[in-house]
Amino acid sequence: NVHVVYLAFSLIIILTSSIFFIIKRKRNASSKEDFSERWNRFASSEIFILIKDKCESESDLSATNVSASMICLKENEKMNLEKEINHCFEDFVNHIRKTFPELNKGEIDYCMISLLNISEIHKAALLGLSYQGCVSRRKRVVEKTKMSNVNEDLMSLLQKHNGNIM
Repeated sequence: NVHVVYLAFSLIIILTSSIFFIIKRKRNASSKEDFSERWNRFASSEIFILIKDKCESESDLSATNVSASMICLKENEKMNLEKEINHCFEDFVNHIRKTFPELNKGEIDYCMISLLNISEIHKAALLGLSYQGCVSRRKRVVEKTKMSNVNEDLMSLLQKHNGNIM
């Protein structure tokens, strides 16, 4: 009798663990699909396309002529970018603000632009900075956030945040 009870108890534990593992695996798979869908929605948004088009129109930018660029984002475009990021990724810009309260507005703008995976020269032009000014801003973001690679670490944080909202 003791062996039968032990065997039944063992089977219950194994079945429960298996079910838990399957549910967790499905949740992770759907989370990845959801992130992909969210990213596609963001990448097809009006503001994302506008910014990418601006960058493509200034393909000959260099560190010496970036200040003369005409692609600087207007304040309403930055607000639209923030709104779109927050809409597609569940308040992500606000999450950055809460996670790193020491970041100022310019550094938050840099973080938003960094999600677009564009060159540092284009970031400078979009933010109305010199190339060196943009590099300095990146260094301040790195110092304040302890991110080693702002682009990759922000994308990682975005994916993690997206996973946490499921």
